[in-house]
Amino acid sequence: WLTALAICALSVIALAGPEIHKGVKLVPGGNIDVGFLVDDSFSTRANDIDSRSRLEIMKAVIANFVDSGSLGAGDRVTLFVFGTHSVWRMPLSEDFNYFKSKLAEVSHPPAYWEDSQLNTDFSNVLEHVPKCMDKQDNFFRKKAGVMDVSWLKHNRIMFLFSDGDDHAGSDISKGIRDFNKRENELKTP
Repeated sequence: WLTALAICALSVIALAGPEIHKGVKLVPGGNIDVGFLVDDSFSTRANDIDSRSRLEIMKAVIANFVDSGSLGAGDRVTLFVFGTHSVWRMPLSEDFNYFKSKLAEVSHPPAYWEDSQLNTDFSNVLEHVPKCMDKQDNFFRKKAGVMDVSWLKHNRIMFLFSDGDDHAGSDISKGIRDFNKRENELKTP
């Protein structure tokens, strides 16, 4: 399943049409915003590897990435959880420990299922993420002087973690177009 998760994440990135621009480097240490989009739908409750659920495996992979030193001081992380609906669990922050605590909170209810976890809807999360990032960017851009903070829009990369069980059957092209539109807005330091 780890291989399947990696293939799903790479497929979404490939579908988004990433491009390499000469002179642009993503080097940890103050210029990268990393988003983690985590599928917590019903299908991720399955325990088919080492008696751990698919969701537990996804969370372990993400926590290992954050702990590995791949991110540096000044880099920021954010967390989205999705199924039928997408929920922004944590805005961009440099506090990796807080991020890991929010990640640890992602779980399945023990005895019931709500509508938000019945399906996996990739289009919903792909449309939701850019809107949330725009809201945060606009808020800090407007309040930077009042709040005595500086806000720079860093290079952004989003990792989608899912078991790929999308039964919503919705079109993901609008969400991908939204991501691509924002790619053109990034300014390199």
